[in-house]
Amino acid sequence: MKKLLSIFAFAAACAAAFAANRKVAVQTYTCNSYTLEEVCILLNSLGVQYIELWDGHRIGGKYPKAKCNYKMDAEQREYVKQMFAKYNIKPISSGVYYPKDEEQIKAVCDFAKYFGCEFISTESNDAEIQQWLKYIGDMKLAIHNHHKPPYSDYNYVAKLIAKSPNVGACADNGGWTRAGLDSVEGLKVLKGKI
Repeated sequence: MKKLLSIFAFAAACAAAFAANRKVAVQTYTCNSYTLEEVCILLNSLGVQYIELWDGHRIGGKYPKAKCNYKMDAEQREYVKQMFAKYNIKPISSGVYYPKDEEQIKAVCDFAKYFGCEFISTESNDAEIQQWLKYIGDMKLAIHNHHKPPYSDYNYVAKLIAKSPNVGACADNGGWTRAGLDSVEGLKVLKGKI
């Protein structure tokens, strides 16, 4: 916990150093051994307001085993929404998703809209991106890159996202590093679409 607190304190200091319009968020998967409520308490104590929701996160509190994802019932969603308000946390994004079908894509979009997310991150091919665009509304889609092909290849991602102004890259420097790629070059290739 002490190491995690140090990491987040550093992240909070970095966030404060950015311009007022920059939103720095923590992907809740980073804290996957804690409940979502514990993560909210921690981030609130550090002054971090924004998160990307990981759909495998246990809620905690009244729902210690339930997961915060698109399968939650209305009562659980309201409980989580109130928890975010209590700790001044704003979900800015949700992901990373690997859609099974269009029905799941629609459900994820409804879930993200309910929490006021601005982005959804996914590793999706061109056909799946077209399905996302049918349901995403005012949100934006961000193609994530873990360390495995084809998404680890920033040139592949650049071609994939070039077709739509509502689709960008969720650049994961760690994924590129694990794949043996140059992160700086990746940022250059995706410039303007991150």
